[in-house]
Amino acid sequence: MTLAESVRNRWVLGLAAVTFAASFAAVATQPCSHAKRTAATPHRHVKAPRACRESPRTTPPPPHEVTGADYRDILLDTKPALEACLVKAKHDVTYALTANIRMDGTVESVDVKAESSDLRKVDLKAVKCIENAMTSTKFPAANAPKRVSTTLRRS
Repeated sequence: MTLAESVRNRWVLGLAAVTFAASFAAVATQPCSHAKRTAATPHRHVKAPRACRESPRTTPPPPHEVTGADYRDILLDTKPALEACLVKAKHDVTYALTANIRMDGTVESVDVKAESSDLRKVDLKAVKCIENAMTSTKFPAANAPKRVSTTLRRS
């Protein structure tokens, strides 16, 4: 292969790439028509570009503005499960519960602290039960991560 042949091959390949890019850009910039084709429409055998065959996208509804009352209501709904965890505890200890909630409403982490000076009174099974009950709780989706906290005491 001589130098002239390799230059000519490069020239032909470059020209083909430019032609392909120009034809692709022309097809991609054509507006999509979601109307049905009629018999009078030319080029019935040519399929519309894939973007035109897809249904038009709809925007999702705006998220519900979450208030503190929504979280309070969910905590009140969860209260029987949380109290069931404390029924088996031997001592009356107050537990401080803090839950970090993701934007999608799932619980990311749960922090349970016992407010007692005597560690022998803290029931670790109750702490684990509270964590499990809160982790399975579903909160409403919000625009930002949230943190809820409450206190629990065996009654």
